Amino acid sequence: MTEKEAIEELKEEWGRFGKATPCDTSYGIAVNESYKMAITALEKQIPKKPKEYEDKYYACPVCDNILMHKWEKYPEILTDKKNGLPYCLCCGQKLDWSENPKE
Repeated sequence: MTEKEAIEELKEEWGRFGKATPCDTSYGIAVNESYKMAITALEKQIPKKPKEYEDKYYACPVCDNILMHKWEKYPEILTDKKNGLPYCLCCGQKLDWSENPKE
């Protein structure tokens, strides 16, 4: 099972259990929170491309944490994107540093 399939399965199950019928017991509320947390954790495992801001830096697509500065004025210290962090240190989002295919 892939992460995307697991997310869909959890969302479907959560919809049947939590959203379809209000759960006002402490057990029901805890289960609803567990489903939301599991879905969020799985979604962070799907790699997302970092945002690029004004040719100055790259930021996390989820929390906007700065991931890598772009030192184009100083090419000797320019960090190669393939050496970028695999995950955001702030929120844990998995990052995809691969180049976009040219069309």
